[in-house]
Amino acid sequence: MLVLDLHGEVCAFNQRLVDLWQVPAEIIEQRRYNNILEHVLNHVAYPEQLSSQIAYQHQHPHAVCRDELVLCDGRVFERFTAPINDAGGTHYGRVVQYHDITSLKQAQSLLEQRNHDLDVLNRMTCVVNQLLELPRLLATIRQMFQEEMLIPAGAIYLYHEEADNLSLAECWGLPAPATSTRYAIAAPTHEQLVVSGEVIVAPAYRPDVPLRPAADAVPGTHISAYVGVPLMAGGEVQAIVDLFDVPRVNYSTRQLTGDFFKLFGQQAGQAMQRACLFADVQQAHERLRTLSHALVEVQEHERRAIACELHDEVGQILTGLNLALEMTTRLPAEQVADRVAEARIIVNDLMLRVRELSLALRPPMLDDLGLLPTLIWHIKHYTARSGVRVVLKHTGLERRFAPRIETAAYRIIQEALTNVARYAHVHEVVVRVWVYSSLLGIQIEDHGVGFDPEASLSKHATAGLSGMRERVLLLMVVSSWKPHPVRGAGLR
Repeated sequence: MLVLDLHGEVCAFNQRLVDLWQVPAEIIEQRRYNNILEHVLNHVAYPEQLSSQIAYQHQHPHAVCRDELVLCDGRVFERFTAPINDAGGTHYGRVVQYHDITSLKQAQSLLEQRNHDLDVLNRMTCVVNQLLELPRLLATIRQMFQEEMLIPAGAIYLYHEEADNLSLAECWGLPAPATSTRYAIAAPTHEQLVVSGEVIVAPAYRPDVPLRPAADAVPGTHISAYVGVPLMAGGEVQAIVDLFDVPRVNYSTRQLTGDFFKLFGQQAGQAMQRACLFADVQQAHERLRTLSHALVEVQEHERRAIACELHDEVGQILTGLNLALEMTTRLPAEQVADRVAEARIIVNDLMLRVRELSLALRPPMLDDLGLLPTLIWHIKHYTARSGVRVVLKHTGLERRFAPRIETAAYRIIQEALTNVARYAHVHEVVVRVWVYSSLLGIQIEDHGVGFDPEASLSKHATAGLSGMRERVLLLMVVSSWKPHPVRGAGLR
């Protein structure tokens, strides 16, 4: 604080004034306000603004003024000045006070940033929680970082826990490789994000620590701040985000920045988990729809096959039997016995055809004798029809299983062998069936042309694979296809 008279002489001052402005002793000793003011003007960031305010006070000596001064070193002072009047109201001087309000302004700025961040977080959370399609969700997250938060560069990677690697999903402001490529977790920051699940805030980014693959520092550019965000759901990492040149990130705001992105990472991670679950449900519905159509087609195919069998085979046999029986009424008695013998042969043939037709639909021995005898019978007839030799290796099949287990196992093996005969172009296939504890294991393997099960299932190209998978899913067990395009395929 200092007190001035009407002539600009310093009547009084305190040590705090000297300390705040670091006024040299020789200037203080002169007690001239203009000299002190000149020293002050050399330390403020906007001297013209201060000069204008002082000129206004000279023109309006009775005015009370309060303003803020920003110093060249970043500090902020509040300046308060008021006239000094005697008891009679006569103006005879002015008092000037300076207060260092830097901490107050910083706290106010942090509070404003916090409120702004909460507003942005609320809007971003509302948006991501409404999206159920993963590609659209990731694109929206990128757009929010880029447009809402004005982050000029970044990348979003999906984390694949089963393979412990990453795949690039979104990228902006950086040279990006193909999004279908998967990467090992080589960057230290990525490894830290996956292992710890905590946000990384680096106000001073070190270019000697590369953030591969999409976030390699671009030659000739400088990245001032880096934030790494894990998108979490249920304590598991769904994705990680690299953000570069993040605005308003410094050491004083480091904690606030980390808290903000941690909250957003949790909300976005949960939204990603919901989107993945929604995609799984959609795929399951699509599989069910495809399987339903396939079942209808199979039913119609079986009905046509049965109709053809009844008409072409059984019908002709019955016609022949009817003619044979009619002829017996016209023949002499000595020839009737021969005709009856021929009729018996026809009846036996008819019984055999009907039995084969019944076995093709569902072998009764599966219910009467169990899985192993039925498989042996089926393999014998399969080899006779297709010419493909089946090597059956089994362990523990002497026991009986629940009817639904035996039916599912038989149908899966039956469908797999049918596919081998149709597509594999081999002369031998190996079928392994074993019992371990409470589990029944099945493996069918050939060395034919092979196939891509995921492509076949995604395109719904075959009802056989879909049917086998649905049977397995209904039993709540684990299955896998292991295709080898050159040397065959395996179902387990």
